[in-house]
Amino acid sequence: WALLLNGLLWLVIGGAFLIKEVSHRRRLHRLKQEGLFYEGTVVNIIPSHWIRIGSYITARVEFVYKTEKGDCTKRSGYVLLSPFDRMEDLQVNIYVDRYHSEKYMVELLRRGVGR
Repeated sequence: WALLLNGLLWLVIGGAFLIKEVSHRRRLHRLKQEGLFYEGTVVNIIPSHWIRIGSYITARVEFVYKTEKGDCTKRSGYVLLSPFDRMEDLQVNIYVDRYHSEKYMVELLRRGVGR
């Protein structure tokens, strides 16, 4: 019974994370269509030392973008970065809700990655 309950618990946790991911994906899609787009510049990478996955680094990215009202500084959520990622190699796309500027989504991309 213990294994069955453990498996069921992990299925519920995985389902919750899947629902959260679908919600974020829909919100990003809506903001791309209806919101305001800004391109930002990475100012700082703030590593979190308590979470490491292999040689990768979990960090938050602090960025600046220009609006009609002036410069805005914000932080992203936690992202997984390669140890070789530098601030110059990262591109930040910010999608802000047109009517509620505190609602925004961040897209963090690597520049110059040939495919």
